[in-house]
Amino acid sequence: MTNKTVIINATALGSRLSGIGVYILALLTDLAKLKTDIRFLVYLNERARGHAKGILFPSNMVVKWSTRFISPDYGFIGHVLRLVYTNVLSLRYPKTYCFNGSQLEAMFFRTKQILMIHDIIPLLVRQGHTRQYPYFKYALPRALRSAAAVITPSSVVKEHLTKVYGLSDSKIHVIYHGIEHACGTEAGTGALQQGPYILCIGHRGPHKNLTGLLDGFMRVQDVLPHKLVIVGANSNGGSFLPTPGSERIIYMGYVSNQERTTLYRNASLLMLPSFHEGFGFTPLEAMLNGCPVVAANTSSIPEVCGDAAYYVNPSDAESIAEGIRQVATNEVIRNRLIQRGLKRVRMFSWHISAENHVKLFSGLLS
Repeated sequence: MTNKTVIINATALGSRLSGIGVYILALLTDLAKLKTDIRFLVYLNERARGHAKGILFPSNMVVKWSTRFISPDYGFIGHVLRLVYTNVLSLRYPKTYCFNGSQLEAMFFRTKQILMIHDIIPLLVRQGHTRQYPYFKYALPRALRSAAAVITPSSVVKEHLTKVYGLSDSKIHVIYHGIEHACGTEAGTGALQQGPYILCIGHRGPHKNLTGLLDGFMRVQDVLPHKLVIVGANSNGGSFLPTPGSERIIYMGYVSNQERTTLYRNASLLMLPSFHEGFGFTPLEAMLNGCPVVAANTSSIPEVCGDAAYYVNPSDAESIAEGIRQVATNEVIRNRLIQRGLKRVRMFSWHISAENHVKLFSGLLS
């Protein structure tokens, strides 16, 4: 292994694309297009083969395949096995820099590591994260202190790392994500083509604040004809208490990229009521597809969305309701948000993100 080699631990990419999966797949796609003298040894799990087929890997990117059981598709067990596998890689390549694609692939007792931290939400919001909390509280800090460099997708996450873990500011590098992955084609969504709807994409974790969204929606359902469509891998009717007017609320599970594109392009607005986000792909994806965004004024959301979102207080159901009301009914506000959104997304590029990753790797290798 030459001193110009970087191992990319991309085993967090599964068959279904979470936010982390979107990041890893898009980064690999654009790294494959860059000219660099760095040799990359890319580790993927078998569940990611379908995604990898779409990448034309150049000669300086060698792909190694690992067992499917470390995929995030297998939930908590997959995460645990992947963490073990990551540290086996650390022992196998003790003198080579390794880039780990998320906080769940940390190498302990190792300096030649670049670690991507998407967020530390399980530490900030303990409710609903009882399994992850001990890892973020006791194990992750050890890996962060020994790592050569840490990457975050927003300044807010960087601030969390400095305040919560006491990391040096100079060790942490903010590299924004891109958005080109959301330039997709549409696919049918059945009954959703009939009538206006408000869209929310996210799982049922407490930091996503779906309870607040439901409360806000209940306050406007008598004056608006809209449905509320909640999309997410674990979003379903059984996840919530019965709600008055529940026939107006549609719970969808995991949807394909094509279906997401259709949902964005036909929605009256996207709601992002989260208390915490490390970056937040969904508002940028919505903006790219001409969908106005109503978002919480918390965490990284204002940093990412800038002046292209209508902001609400996620702790105030009436504020959420007013955001829905204004953007759903006021064409002047809607058109302004749509135009600002189309301008805002130009700031985010996977090509630039990949270049900044390579600059960091090159600096460490030199």
